[in-house]
Amino acid sequence: MTQQRLIAVVTGASRGIGKGIALELGALGATVFATGRTVAAGGVLPGTVGETAQQVTDLGGRGIGVACDHHDDAQVEALFARVLDEEGRIDVLVNNVFSAPAFSKWLGKPFWELPVEAWDEVIDVGLRSHYVAARCAAPAMIAQGDGLIVNVSSSGAIQYAHVVSYGVGKAALDRMTADMAHELAPYGSTVVSVWPGLVRTELVMLGAQAGEDGTATITLPGEGVFDLSQAESPRFTGRAVAALASDPYRHARTGRAFTVAQLAADYGFTDVDGSVPRTLLRPDSPSRPRAEVVVRGGASLTATVQEWVGETGPEGTSALIARRHIAAETSTDVDAICATISPDVFFAVPVRTRAGQELRDGTVLTDPGQVRKYYEGRSGSYVVTASAQIKSVTTSWYAFNESAATLLGTGDVNGVDAAGLEWVVNSAVLFPTAPDGIRGEICATRHPMDDVILGAVPPHAEASAAHGVLLDRMASALRSGDWADAAAELGDRHSLAVRLDPVGAAPRIHTGNGRDQSRDQLSELFGGAKDLTFMVRLATDWYLFAEYLLGLDSGRHRRLALIQPVEDGRVIGTFGYGRDERP
Repeated sequence: MTQQRLIAVVTGASRGIGKGIALELGALGATVFATGRTVAAGGVLPGTVGETAQQVTDLGGRGIGVACDHHDDAQVEALFARVLDEEGRIDVLVNNVFSAPAFSKWLGKPFWELPVEAWDEVIDVGLRSHYVAARCAAPAMIAQGDGLIVNVSSSGAIQYAHVVSYGVGKAALDRMTADMAHELAPYGSTVVSVWPGLVRTELVMLGAQAGEDGTATITLPGEGVFDLSQAESPRFTGRAVAALASDPYRHARTGRAFTVAQLAADYGFTDVDGSVPRTLLRPDSPSRPRAEVVVRGGASLTATVQEWVGETGPEGTSALIARRHIAAETSTDVDAICATISPDVFFAVPVRTRAGQELRDGTVLTDPGQVRKYYEGRSGSYVVTASAQIKSVTTSWYAFNESAATLLGTGDVNGVDAAGLEWVVNSAVLFPTAPDGIRGEICATRHPMDDVILGAVPPHAEASAAHGVLLDRMASALRSGDWADAAAELGDRHSLAVRLDPVGAAPRIHTGNGRDQSRDQLSELFGGAKDLTFMVRLATDWYLFAEYLLGLDSGRHRRLALIQPVEDGRVIGTFGYGRDERP
């Protein structure tokens, strides 16, 4: 975003989520045009556009209340003409307006008992209205070379919620997000959907019931009773929008839908009370996502402990050590798992989010105590029940697997309540080995786990051939020492974590966040080589794996085994293990 004061339009901001978003943008110092139909107090529900505008100003922004009926295209066009006339640009558009009060009278009724109005109202103000507003804002954003459009959607896009027209509208809205992002991508603008959870809006609280124990609940006809102590405040979604507006790398998220809880985990913000509410799916919904379990009837041979394999030579010994660890991981016995790991350890387990492969605290582990804590913490979120190996390579000093692991949820996963759910996660994992166990687990996961659990994983086109060309380009740049060309193959938010064991010296841990840091670390790892070649080379539709052999001075060699996830034609992470060898 520009360093000037942000110019934002938030539709449907008299109250509820729209008001929460307007206030948090105000807290950033933005000028916020807050739209809505309510201009005078005294209705059933509190809130007016003028009151929202004043509170935006009180928080340090500049609030401007605009009376606007989003059923009327002429009023919407006049709104954007005014914004451009007064401010000259539009940095942020939040499409939030929704006919919630009118919609509430249709809850609990099947579609054949509802008037066609129940379709028209939801699709008109809640989908068509968002299209019209985005159409008005896009030319200004294109001219600026930057802009953010946030569509307020919900998990109703992927599971039953309220009535048929609601789910259809939200699914269509997320599709619109993806397609608008595609068309705006060449012009630098970002389009995302956000999914709030259950929110304590004025309308929800009007229908709340107080229990004898002091708890508040709300009953949604045909859907169940919901505990409002688990609900979000409207400003929680506002903080998600403010974080996106402040993120210089947000374009990596364009075209996608994010739960507010996931954005809280990614950006580190909380709700107004300091909590981080979880995204709760409807527990009694028959369409609650449940992954098909693909691993049944025994594990793959490459994950089966066969003692005789260890007698076949160095590669067999390495395979047996890795398989013992894989077998132990399908239990909840942390002692048994840790017994398969060498004390000389290096784990790199980046968190896969829609923004990329993120190296957070606790994802690069270099001592056994950290590793034990990692497994203890993981068991509170999920356990591995089975593992099928898709691609495997074994050498005398490491084993590499692409696996499809079946996981059973035991608690919260990235802000999603996964308890009791089963899903399959696709990962590429490198296990450096030593005589006393694996030296590490270096892992890149294909999709964000919360996306897999929620059933929101996007389809992937076959791209293995193109990624093979990418790997060759990368190797050519590394071989020639052209670090600018190598950096050009990296994503903006590329992250790197590699351990290198030199001869006669302490291990070196190389880490980097961002393209520039990663380029510098690659130059340290590959710089000075007389030549290099591949010993192992795999290119799939979502990752690269290669063992590089580098010729160094004095007859020495360096081996580097690297996993490199790929997204949108660029490498978004480099994670691996290396060692130097004497002749």
